[in-house]
Amino acid sequence: KLIIETINKIDPTLHLVFRPHPTTNILELKKIIKSTKLKRYTVSMLHTTILIDRCIFVVKYGLSSLDSIIIHQNKHLIRYQNKKLAQMFNEQIHAEAELKKKYFFYDVYNEKDLFLMAKNTYEKIIKCVDKKNNSNIANEKANVSKVLKFINQS
Repeated sequence: KLIIETINKIDPTLHLVFRPHPTTNILELKKIIKSTKLKRYTVSMLHTTILIDRCIFVVKYGLSSLDSIIIHQNKHLIRYQNKKLAQMFNEQIHAEAELKKKYFFYDVYNEKDLFLMAKNTYEKIIKCVDKKNNSNIANEKANVSKVLKFINQS
């Protein structure tokens, strides 16, 4: 619920996709989602690699075997975990320190850091997407202009 509400504060227009674990009680998940102000969401059982490929970033609770897939697909990964969970995985978290320097991979342990990291990540990615879209528009205009010039010369 905390992760949902945090992302919703950053941009309520974002469409969140939930890929539950096979053991997750879907009715309980939907109750949690409905208890938030989230309006745009999908609960999907599509293969995780497809969902990761199409997302702009991943925010999840804890550590899992999916982390390496997310990192391999060059997606930003924010792992939120409370202090108790972090203590349980302390050795793994420290062993991954070098990966965090090399990839877009962050661990956060409190609500404030979760909000700041998710907000900064979202803003960074949106700027890149906007820049790419603006570049594509500029290229498209230049290409259309070249085509029109060629047609007018004929």
